[in-house]
Amino acid sequence: MSNLWYNNTMDWSYISGYFDGEGSLLLGVSQDTRKGKIGNSQVDGWIIIPAWSLTSFDYETLNRIHSFLGEQRFSPRTTNLRVQRIGQSKPAMRIEVGGWGQIDKLVRILIPFSIAKRRQYELFLELHSIIECKGRHWTKLLFLKAMRKV
Repeated sequence: MSNLWYNNTMDWSYISGYFDGEGSLLLGVSQDTRKGKIGNSQVDGWIIIPAWSLTSFDYETLNRIHSFLGEQRFSPRTTNLRVQRIGQSKPAMRIEVGGWGQIDKLVRILIPFSIAKRRQYELFLELHSIIECKGRHWTKLLFLKAMRKV
């Protein structure tokens, strides 16, 4: 049974509440093997990759959230997680939005409705503003200092 049984309308407050319960805001760090490219999110050969994701077994709700985000000009990706744990009837599904600009825009829309993840959103926005500093070459030490501020 879908979580949308009561009100058939999808909106930002619903997505924010769903994210509060089932979502993750992640920062991945991976080595960037490209030479000579120093972008705003690159840290001395390392790149910081943000991800906003929802994971659930409720395919119908996640498909509706995916459609809504697409209609709002976001670029969500959907993944069916193939690993099925013991006792689960089916694999989970994940919706993910990536990229600093996309996530920043999404966070600014959702933060007024958020309760449980509001502090995570605020920290993300702080970190994004630090990383976005133009003309700054990020070394590992500078990045760690910036992280301490957040």
